[in-house]
Amino acid sequence: MNHILLLPLLDLIDGLLGFYQLEIIIAVVINLLAAFNILNTYNRGVFVLINTINRFTDPVLYQIRRFIPTFGGIDFSPVIAIFLVQVLRNIVRTLEIYLS
Repeated sequence: MNHILLLPLLDLIDGLLGFYQLEIIIAVVINLLAAFNILNTYNRGVFVLINTINRFTDPVLYQIRRFIPTFGGIDFSPVIAIFLVQVLRNIVRTLEIYLS
């Protein structure tokens, strides 16, 4: 039926969710490197990179941080965000299987 248009859209959504999941992981690694002064945040290029990645990830992570506080200085919001994105990806993949 109309699944011809829906399947590529679901593939696109799955790809974007996968990209966002990877971006969260990159943001965690870069912020850890900046926190331990391995990356020089006074360098303009590094600052722009960190700022750009944080602009994409912080809106979602902030919503999670509103409900789950940090424990002993450890922020679990990226782990929960990755879990939620993976759940969404599984739903999209299930829809793809169901529609094909």
